[in-house]
Amino acid sequence: MDERRADVEDAVIHVGAAEGPFEELGNVQIERDPSFPIRVTLQFYKATSNGVCDESHIAAISEQIKESRKFGVAIGSLVVGGNTGRVTEHSHSYQNPRPLWWNDFWLMYKHMYPQFTEETAAALLFKNGRFSNQDLNQSKQQVLDILGAESASVKNHPPPTWNVM
Repeated sequence: MDERRADVEDAVIHVGAAEGPFEELGNVQIERDPSFPIRVTLQFYKATSNGVCDESHIAAISEQIKESRKFGVAIGSLVVGGNTGRVTEHSHSYQNPRPLWWNDFWLMYKHMYPQFTEETAAALLFKNGRFSNQDLNQSKQQVLDILGAESASVKNHPPPTWNVM
């Protein structure tokens, strides 16, 4: 064991001021998709002037990691390959991204379109990014038209009434 005194302290790393334009999103308005869990990455840094640490420092690091995990629903690495079955697994297609209103729309109107599954309806509607930048008010009539909303069966089956609190 090294006889030098352990010299370990917390290191704090912070984000500095922005330098230059942030153009990675191409000025596209973004919004959180509530169908995906929030992922948080925690990083702990320690600094030492001489490379020496003792058991008390290792125990403190261990405790810090244990404390940080107390409120996590799922804990694991996102650096994995293939479908792992983890809660944070991506399950939607990037080819046909669905707008945030889609889940509510489909719940309300799916009874009018028994010829479609949710997947086939979404594939038809959202190919090539169609409707991805529109809210429901902007696209509702066109979506209904595409799905065949003018058929006689639609007129005889109005959408359900929702009581929202």
